[in-house]
Amino acid sequence: MRKLFTSLLLLTVIITPFLALAAPADPPSGLQLPDNPLNDPKDILRTIHRVANWMFSFLIILAVIFILIAAFNYLTGAGSDEKIKKAHKMLLYAAIAVAVGLLAEGLIVVVSKLVSNQGVNFNEIR
Repeated sequence: MRKLFTSLLLLTVIITPFLALAAPADPPSGLQLPDNPLNDPKDILRTIHRVANWMFSFLIILAVIFILIAAFNYLTGAGSDEKIKKAHKMLLYAAIAVAVGLLAEGLIVVVSKLVSNQGVNFNEIR
């Protein structure tokens, strides 16, 4: 199985550049390319803010899943020290992830306040 996976991975790495070279240099004549959505600095800030919000939401969802798995391990541990230690570590890592996420969200506000007089009002950008 491992040999098959390694062979497929190697084949993919070898073939991928040739697929990129097979792409046409110019788009077909009937194809309309979209305008660049990042024309203004506010557009760039808006895009960064959206990506940060998505990442923060994903982090919180992942932390909740880890907390639920850790709670399940606590409940089904039945005195097993190994399972309870594993659940305790999972809870600790989930709490650290939430703390880092909250600090990252707050860091945007702190840096924007330090860089400018008023900071960036993301409600104004939307």
